[in-house]
Formats: sequence, C-alpha cells, structure tokens
Amino acid sequence: MWKLKIAEGGPGLFTTNNFIGREHWEFDLDAGTLEELAEIERVREEYKKNQFKNKQNYDLLMRMQLRKENRSGPIPPPVKLQESTEEITDETVTSSLRSALSSLSSLQAHDGHWPAEFTGPLFFLPPLVMALYIIGDISRMLSLNHQTEIIRYLYNIQNEDGGWGFHLAGHSTMFGSGLNYIALRILGEGLEDGENRAMARGRKWILDHGGLVGLPSWGNFWISNLCIGFITQNIMLCYARIVYMPMSYLYGRRFVGPITELVSLQLNWNKARNTFAKEDLYYPHPLIQDLAWGFLHHVTEPLLKRWPFSMLREKALKAAIGHVRYEDEVSRYPCIGCIEKVMCLMARWVEDPNSEAYKLHLARLPDYYWVAEDGLKIQGLGSQTWVVVFAVQAILACNLNEEYGQTLCKVQAVWTRLHSTQQLSMPDYGWQVFDVTSEGLKSENGGYPAWELVTASSWMQKFNPTEVFEDPLFGGEYVECTSSALQALALFRKQHPKHRRTEIDSNISKSAQYIQDVQEPDGSWYGNWGVCYSYGTWFGVAGLVACGRNYKNCAALRKACDFLISKQLPNGGWGESYLSCNNKVWTSIKGNREHVVQTAWTVLTLIEAGQAEIDPTLIHRGVRVLINSQTENGDFPQQEITGTSFRYCGLQYAAFIDVFPLWALGECRNRVLLRKA
Repeated sequence: MWKLKIAEGGPGLFTTNNFIGREHWEFDLDAGTLEELAEIERVREEYKKNQFKNKQNYDLLMRMQLRKENRSGPIPPPVKLQESTEEITDETVTSSLRSALSSLSSLQAHDGHWPAEFTGPLFFLPPLVMALYIIGDISRMLSLNHQTEIIRYLYNIQNEDGGWGFHLAGHSTMFGSGLNYIALRILGEGLEDGENRAMARGRKWILDHGGLVGLPSWGNFWISNLCIGFITQNIMLCYARIVYMPMSYLYGRRFVGPITELVSLQLNWNKARNTFAKEDLYYPHPLIQDLAWGFLHHVTEPLLKRWPFSMLREKALKAAIGHVRYEDEVSRYPCIGCIEKVMCLMARWVEDPNSEAYKLHLARLPDYYWVAEDGLKIQGLGSQTWVVVFAVQAILACNLNEEYGQTLCKVQAVWTRLHSTQQLSMPDYGWQVFDVTSEGLKSENGGYPAWELVTASSWMQKFNPTEVFEDPLFGGEYVECTSSALQALALFRKQHPKHRRTEIDSNISKSAQYIQDVQEPDGSWYGNWGVCYSYGTWFGVAGLVACGRNYKNCAALRKACDFLISKQLPNGGWGESYLSCNNKVWTSIKGNREHVVQTAWTVLTLIEAGQAEIDPTLIHRGVRVLINSQTENGDFPQQEITGTSFRYCGLQYAAFIDVFPLWALGECRNRVLLRKA
C-alpha cells in the first residue's frame, strides 16, 4: 500500500528547515487492512470507468490516509437547498462552512500544510523514464511497484482516439503521444498490450499523424538529443534559462544514449528540421527564426567543430555546466521544476557518471512523485506554500476561528518557517515566485512578473523555439502577480503608514494603473495562471479595491461586474473552459456546465467589487450552486482543469476544490448576510 510521507529526510538530502513541507510517497508491503486495500482497488476501478469523462482524479489515496491519521471525528453533514426560491440564510451557509472546514482540517498534514497533487502536463513523466533508461538506472530508481503505477497512469490518461494530449484535458498531440508511447515501451509494454489494444491504438495515432518527425523541439531533444539555441542566456526567463543550459550542454557534448534494439530507429532528422504535427503547433516559427536556425546548423555548427572555433565551444560548455551546478546547489538538487530537474540530472551524469552530484540528484527524485487512484505521475513542483496561503485566507474569511483555531495553530507552526520565502512549494526549492515587496521586480509599466524582472525586448519573442508555448523565454508582467504585490503593499501601508510612504504610494499608483491598462474592453482580465478570465478578473478587481477603488468611483469595477454577470449560467453558477486560455476569449465548459472553483472565484470577485450593495441576488444564486454541490465529506467535486501556464498548458491544482468554495461561502456569510442583518 502506498503511504504519503510528510517532512521526512533521508540519505543524500539537505534541508534548511528540517524538511518542513516535504512530501514523498513510499510503498509499504505491510500497510493497509483488507478493507482499505479493497477500497483502493474500488476507487481505481471507478476512476477507470470515468476516465474519458473527467481525467482529473480526486486525490483519494491521500484523502483516505490523512483522514484516518487526523482522527478529527465525523464531518458535519452539509445542507441542501431543495427549492430554487428557498432563502439563503446565515444558518444555512454556516452549516456548509462547518462541514467544509471540518473536511479541510481533516486533510491537514502534521506539519501544518495541506498536501495536494499539482500536475496536468503529460510531458513531465516520460523524460524521467527515458533519462533513467539511457543512464541504466531505471530498475534501481523505479521499483516494480513504481513501474506498475506509472503504467497504470499512462494508460489512464490516454485519449479515446488512442493518442495522448499535451495536458490532461487536451486533444491528442504528437508531443504527448510520442513521449508517452515511448515511455510505455521502455517500461516493458508490448506492441499489442493494454486494455482494448491501447498500445496498438497509440502507435496507429502516431503513424496516422505523420510519425515522430512531427514532434516539437522539446520532443526531438528527448528522442534524438538534438537542440540548437543561440539566444544569450542572461536575458531569458529563469525557467527557460535553466531548461536550455543542460539542453545546450548535452547537445554540445554530442551525447547520445546507448543504441539498443528497443530504441533503434532510422530517421532523417535534417530533412524534418521544420516539420511539426499540426496538432502540436500552437506557436508557429516566424520565417526569421527558421532562417536563423538554418544558418546556425549549416554554417556556424561546422565551424564550431574545427579548431580554433572548437575552443569557443569548450568554453561555452564549461559555462553551461557551471550554470547547471549552480542551479543544483542553490536548490539543494530539487531544481526549479521537474523538467529542469531531469535535464540537470542527465547533464551531471554525462559530466561524471560517478559524481556525488548525480547521487544527490537521484535522492531528490521522490520529491516529484505523486500517487493517486489514477496511478503515479510527476508533479511540476510542489504547491505547499501556495495552498497554505490560500487556505489560511479562506479559514479567516469564515470567522469561525474559535471552533477551528487548532487548524490555524498547526498552520502557524509551519508558516513561521516559511514566511521569509516566496516559493510556490517550500524553502528547500530555493526559487522565489515573486517578491511582493521588491521595487527591483516591478517593471517600468507598473506590472510585476512571476519570477524576475523582464529585461528582453518584445521582438526577441520571435525566437521562441518551443512551438507549444507562448512567451516562455522571457516572461512578462501578469495581473495576478501585480495584484498580489499591490494588495500586500496596501496592507503594509495601512499598518505602517510612515514607512517609505512616498515610494510605496508611487508603487501602488503605478501598479493600479497597470491593472487598469491591461483590462480587456469587455471588462475582464486575462488570467495567466488560472482558467482564465474568471481567475484573472478576480485578481484585477482585488488589486483595484486594495488601493481604494470601489463600485461607485471606478468604472473598471463596474465593467468587471457586468462582464461576469453576463457569463452567469441559468442555474446560477459559472463554468469556463481551459480553451479560454488558448482562444483568448471566454469559452464555456462543454454543455454549459458550472464549475465550483470558478463559481467561487466569481462570487469572491462580485463581493469584492461591491455588487452585493447593488443587487445581492446574483451572488446568492452562485452561493446556492456551491451549497448544493457540497459532498457528504464536506468537500466539493473535482471537475475540469483549473490552472494554466504560458497560455496553452493546463495545470491541475487538486486542492482548489477544498479552498475556494469555502472561501466564497465565508465571504458571503460575513460580508453579505451578516452585514445585511
């Protein structure tokens, strides 16, 4: 039986805070009663039955374990509003809040944080399988139990047409199909294996869509170790920069894994240099990029193989591996994310297969594993701090602190160790998401980026080589980051009105102007890290309200309310598809179905903007949907994907269903119902 381990160390691991927030899964042969093992098999089968309806799992293995360990007693049953005309009262909402708070408390780890899956992209797991296969450590690092769960997951995420998507909710692509099919073959699956000949159907999809020559550049890297780049690294976004450092090192070293019967395949890669499957091509190369890459390949590359130009390559290789070493050491070997982790691991092994660095890399691999009813997958990184911050705000919004104070006390125990960081996951991860008090991270236009100050010119985005992302190389400013920074500074100014007042006032003014400048003509804001306009509009409104705007004195807030009201469904909820991120226009979920997380975001937005003072009926209708969606366990259903990155890649934040509906109900109780009373 799989067990989630919290805040535990091990050989080859380093920490700055006694491993607070660390999560990893281990298989325990002796764990679990017969009833528990039977329940695990039941939920696996239930997921399998519905895999094509909703690929988002419910994190049931984690929920079963933590609820047993916490022994928090029975969860109060939620209420249901039977009639559409039944009034929403303080008693009704409070009952739902107690049920949701009890559920959230039962899922809290002993170190105070809330473990949760943070996955979605389907190109995270295959590179690890390929890397360990090339290195020869796949059997040592992935036990039979690991491999069984990985195979389960790879089959579970296969689409009905036989292919695999770019992310969980996406249509089949060559990137997803090629990499996941190869991973299954490496793990021992035969040409006809899998339920309903899953492997044969996967192979057919690949061949029917042009074969592996249609892979985008990241896919080509993994199956041929071929990637060329020339952009100066110090102006690239840290996330992209750390991808291309090990990638360029491996290419410069001309590293190719051992040619075995399994992987032997003759392809004319030079002929297929600019060939991409149409299903993958989100960002086509501009002509200038293809010309630049062609010049580098046919002219520059031959020169770099000959003396004295080869000396320049040797110098560049030393610089590249130096950057890789630095990233390893400052992050204590988890690296900034799973993509970079596997590439850095490969680079350090190629540099020295017997090095201590390679061993330290292997020790941190379990930090990225996550096991649920759909199998074992790789997380992009952890979301520990992210979830803690949202959960605390949700709990405080309920104003039931006397009843649930113990939950907040457990949070404080971990938060005192995490508050000095701005990481998405935990301090050992080493990279900030953004520093909400740093003037140095604010761009000239008043906006804030996600990681670091944008220094590249916009024209350089024309050399984006990924084909599958938009603006991944240099980043940009985001309404979510700007709003968060603005809210923090406004709160700080209120508590310390005399401290650097002129600088803070100027900063808040510029950030507020940026938020208004990036508002869409229809009143919405584009969300870059959540789906999509419902998420971005919540941040845009919250930022403007934090600096003194309100419904009466700010036309931007009124437009935002009008936009959200226009998207309300007949049943009172809201539901936005991840396709909004791709299409850059609000796209409803198929069948005009509501989504509890997006309904919660919208309720929070309308309350924050002051809509309750104008007409609370619309808010009440949304709250009714949340109350009636609550399950017997006090939580809410896991529905369509809620996160996104770089406008095309869907992300699954499994904990959002535990946090945002609770937060919306709490704000409704305290700022709408009690204020009215």
